[in-house]
Amino acid sequence: MIKPALYIISRQTLLRQALSHLLSGSNRFREINGSVCFSESRLKAGALEENTWFIIDAELPDYEIQELLLLANRGGGRVIILGSSYNAKRIIELMPLKADGYLTTDSPQDELFAILEKVESGGPVIADSLIPDMMNRLSASLQVKPEKEILLTPREQEILELLAQGYTNGQIAKKLIISVNTVKNHVHNILEKLGVSNRAKLVSYAMSRGLVSVLLVALVITLLISINTSVC
Repeated sequence: MIKPALYIISRQTLLRQALSHLLSGSNRFREINGSVCFSESRLKAGALEENTWFIIDAELPDYEIQELLLLANRGGGRVIILGSSYNAKRIIELMPLKADGYLTTDSPQDELFAILEKVESGGPVIADSLIPDMMNRLSASLQVKPEKEILLTPREQEILELLAQGYTNGQIAKKLIISVNTVKNHVHNILEKLGVSNRAKLVSYAMSRGLVSVLLVALVITLLISINTSVC
C-alpha cells in the first residue's frame, strides 16, 4: 500500500518545521510538505494524489479548515486538527466539522504516533489532554437551564440535535424526509437565532446554554470516554 503524503498547514514556522522533522523520521509518510495557509497549498491542489493527509493548525480561519476537509475527503485522505491546550475551546468548537483527529501542541510524541495509527485505522481520535476540558464543558451543560428567550421551533430543535451528532445537511434531509434546501433554511434560521456565524461554533454554544438534550450530552461524554480508552 502506498504511504500517504502529508501537508502541515500552519502560519507558525517553528511548528511546521518541528513537526516535519519529527515525522520525517517515522517512515510513515512518503513525503511531508509545510504550508503557511490553504491558499499556498491550493497551488498544488490539482496535483494532490489520493490518500493525502493534513495536519491543520486550529488557529486557521474556519473556511480554510472546511475546504481542506473537503479536499481530503474527496481523495480518501485524513485531517488532524492541532491546537494549543491553552485554547482547547477553539479545538472543541471545530469538532462538529468531523475531522479524523484532534491533538494539542503539548501532546507527547508517543501520543502523536498513537493518534496517527488510530486515524489510519478509521478514527476519530481525541488527545488525552483535551478530555478533561471537554468533560467539564459537557458536564456543566447538564446543569444549565435553557434560555427561554431563544425560541426554536420543534423542527429547528430536532435539526439542532442532529447537527450536534455530526449529521450533514444531506443526512438530515434523508432522516427527516425533507429537501436539502429546507434543511439549509432551518440551519440558517438556527444560526441567526443563536447569534453564531457557523456550525463550528453552533454545537458548543447550544450545549453551553442547555439547548441540546441531556441525553445527547450524556452520549457525547460516553463517546469521549470510549475514544480515550481506545487510544490508551
